[in-house]
Amino acid sequence: MKLSLADLGRVSFHDSALLSVEEHPGYIRMEIDVAYVWPSLIGAEEGDSWTLKECSLQCFDVQKNEKEEWDNTLSPKPSSNPSLPIDEILDNEVKGTCLELAGFTHNKNWGVWRIEAREYEFCWKQKEKFIKD
Repeated sequence: MKLSLADLGRVSFHDSALLSVEEHPGYIRMEIDVAYVWPSLIGAEEGDSWTLKECSLQCFDVQKNEKEEWDNTLSPKPSSNPSLPIDEILDNEVKGTCLELAGFTHNKNWGVWRIEAREYEFCWKQKEKFIKD
């Protein structure tokens, strides 16, 4: 499913594992174990939210691909593992023209990944209704 940047604001990757990343000039594909989608994004009836499993997000015509890591509160450093800049995604949001993913890195530092692309495509293998505890 093709998504706009605004649509990505209705997808949550909170507490998701970033399983793998494939990068080529102008292209990023990431595999994410789980995502939560809010009403109406995937044709759900009003009020329905969904848990999506075995997800992939592809970014086409990537113009910005910035990865940084924080091991203190003074200033960021380049990612110590740019091929997998975040292990556990704790936050994702749209900031300006970028999708920003943030969470813990492999060494438990804080990682931030900003992606600006012309087009996004989001796919999943399993879908089930999200039920809050």
